[in-house]
Amino acid sequence: MKKAVFVAVLFACASTASAPAQVQSVTVKVAFNKQLNAKIIVAANGMTLYAGRATCGKGCARFWRPLAVNGRPSAGPGAKASLATRKRPDGIVQVTYAGHPLYSFRPDRKPGDVRGAGFQAGWYVLSPSGKRVEPPPPPKASPAARADVRVAFSGTVGRNILVDAKGMTLYLFAADTAGKSTCIKECIASWPPVTTERKPSAGPGVSTSLLGTIKRDDGRLQITYAGHPLYTYAGGLGFGGDRQPGDARGQGFGAIWWVVSLSGKPIVTK
Repeated sequence: MKKAVFVAVLFACASTASAPAQVQSVTVKVAFNKQLNAKIIVAANGMTLYAGRATCGKGCARFWRPLAVNGRPSAGPGAKASLATRKRPDGIVQVTYAGHPLYSFRPDRKPGDVRGAGFQAGWYVLSPSGKRVEPPPPPKASPAARADVRVAFSGTVGRNILVDAKGMTLYLFAADTAGKSTCIKECIASWPPVTTERKPSAGPGVSTSLLGTIKRDDGRLQITYAGHPLYTYAGGLGFGGDRQPGDARGQGFGAIWWVVSLSGKPIVTK
């Protein structure tokens, strides 16, 4: 199978991108982000700024664009931490905030987008004091028991998605047909079906009427949502799977695996 389309498209789209322009003046300010429910560091145009890798080389910088400046950066409203610059190996003078090199994320399209938050478990946004801003915790499950299907915010797609009882991202397989899973044999080693021995339970934000089950060929009951059989992503040879809540490394894999919206539709990213 090919690499995840989400990552592949980033490289493809960025392959012709030029180096970030070094402007004479750069302002870093603070804005309230509704998705993260927190104040974060943004650029003068309102676009989210990120921190993460201290070393982001040529390939990385194609879609994580260093915030470049040709003079001295200035602090806008709310920016409390120290602003400085560093010279990268490629010669670009990059702005730092509280010691964190700052980047923008190419897939962000408008102010308020935070598609890079939590990307590959290595990128994050910063608070006005320069500390890492964690995504809000998922809603608590019902008091009776931990729900089989819950809601959590995904930094990868920048919106709420379906997760399992452990907070792991759930996926649908575009090749599945209504009431039938076509992920069998070797496929389930990388994409384990979400199974149950009882009627599945819904957490806050999950539509109980959309939850169901199908009987797999091996006799197990697989949970479905809006008719889509649900899976987690374990990875395979050469591909790292989801390791912790918030990971969504299977998003767009082969252009047939997608995270699931609260309405049950696939969230397709480019």
